Amino acid sequence: MGFLALAGLPLTLYRQFSIEQRFGFNRMTASLFVVDTLKSWLLGGCLVAVLVLAILATMQFTGSRWWLVAWLGWLATSLLMVIVWPRWIAPLFNRFTPLTDHSLRASIDALLSRHGFAVDDVFVMDGSRRSAHGNAYFTGFGRHKRIVFFDTLLNSLTPAQVVAVLAHELAHFRLHHIGQRLAVMSIVSLAGFALLAWLGQQPWFYSALGVDRPGDAAALLLMGLGFYMLHNTFQAQVTEVAPGARASAVALHAFSFFSGQALGVILMGFGLHSVGLTGATAIAALIVMGVGLVASYVLTRPAAQRAR
Repeated sequence: MGFLALAGLPLTLYRQFSIEQRFGFNRMTASLFVVDTLKSWLLGGCLVAVLVLAILATMQFTGSRWWLVAWLGWLATSLLMVIVWPRWIAPLFNRFTPLTDHSLRASIDALLSRHGFAVDDVFVMDGSRRSAHGNAYFTGFGRHKRIVFFDTLLNSLTPAQVVAVLAHELAHFRLHHIGQRLAVMSIVSLAGFALLAWLGQQPWFYSALGVDRPGDAAALLLMGLGFYMLHNTFQAQVTEVAPGARASAVALHAFSFFSGQALGVILMGFGLHSVGLTGATAIAALIVMGVGLVASYVLTRPAAQRAR
């Protein structure tokens, strides 16, 4: 995890302080970037460590159906994070204050009432400390939901436009998109755990990747790396660029995901001798880098053409 984060750090810096700065979106200071990064690494490292240890313990003590137990635990953790994140983790990075515009709040309450959407409160987040981008989102479950507006959004739109943005977000709720996403996520994660359990019993899975000491840790590590690369591929596919952006910026924005991914694979390959990885990992990393180079070009070509 640390290797992957360090590998992508230079490209993250370039994206934040060059690309975002070039198009007028960056408001992040160097000191704030350092603080945010250290907080993210600390929180992410602790969370990943707990999850990995829990999965390894489940693999060891629950028998051949460990993957089902692990999936249930992972699902429960994911749902818990929906509640924990906005209340206790997000405030570590941003300030959240109740919306004080009474006229706007009345319009929002009227919209929510018409659609039967109950919330605990409506908050304003100080997104302007880091970026000029505007956004709005819902968090929480049941009656314990909250609405969050970026202050940049409120400062750039009229009250009627803000309500229109909220109506768009509310449509996701009315069309059950959130529930559908959770269902898809649950099915995909169940398939992922089942695949991990099956691959963990296949000798060719280890030998093909140069692992000479098969085991639960090696299987979990290799599958985790695969999911990380898949995640970055999806990130590159959904990359959006502001109107007027140059094609080179589009390609670089998506390529940063792939190059960080490939560099992380290489660095990880040098540090994983404890689970029996050999020189084949370095060869696999070079192949991943080559695939990433080609994929970054293919995936960004349509966006680059639109940005010209």
